[in-house]
Amino acid sequence: MQAIKKALIEANARPFQERYFSQPKHEAQEALLGRTHYVTDSTLRYFHARITDARPIMEGLFFEIMESSSKDMHNTARGFRVVVFDVFGETVYRPNIEGMKSTSAAARKAYKTEFAIDPAAHYAEKLQSRARTLAREAEALTKAAEQVAA
Repeated sequence: MQAIKKALIEANARPFQERYFSQPKHEAQEALLGRTHYVTDSTLRYFHARITDARPIMEGLFFEIMESSSKDMHNTARGFRVVVFDVFGETVYRPNIEGMKSTSAAARKAYKTEFAIDPAAHYAEKLQSRARTLAREAEALTKAAEQVAA
């Protein structure tokens, strides 16, 4: 895991660190700031969601939250689910609404049996994908600069 962490840092990706905020929501918002809008106040309010637990996992390679969220637009039914993010803010585990559980204990149990990820394979693919994207962007910028200079 240390080699993956080192490679991510060299690629300007920040592994997650435990911040020890008194509120799980604040822990999640601090950790995911600039990576995803999933836990912003406005998103949480829109989905009637609450963060009941938040922590880095796998030595900071991923971030896990437990959320309680509305299962419908009228907020008449609620459910629990674990959501896991990679260092780029993308979800790597998130049950759909039908997969939400009635208790956090049931959601945690489902997560433990369903979630499996190979961090090395996941990040190798992500870093290669990002490298291809950056190469295309660099090529477009070079062509644009040449056109401006002509």
